[in-house]
Amino acid sequence: MSLISFIRYDIKRLFGHGKTAILAVLSPIPVLLLFASFLIPFLSADTGSKLSCAIFNEDTTERFTKVVDYVVAPEVKNGTAVVYPVQDFDT
Repeated sequence: MSLISFIRYDIKRLFGHGKTAILAVLSPIPVLLLFASFLIPFLSADTGSKLSCAIFNEDTTERFTKVVDYVVAPEVKNGTAVVYPVQDFDT
């Protein structure tokens, strides 16, 4: 029996009964769901990239300081940025 005729025979045998065909089509779904629920969060976690930046605030008004805090605070809270305030431009 050649390989092609064996594959043809196996496909006919697999799809010969309706329940077997449905089971063959639907059986990969639980495996994919398990993969998605357990492994994808580990693969998509971004733990290595952090942005370091220095803020030189020449305008010391309270309004501008609040704007800078509003922009920077969520990134610092998430851990994706590290902010260093500096006193002068040369630092």
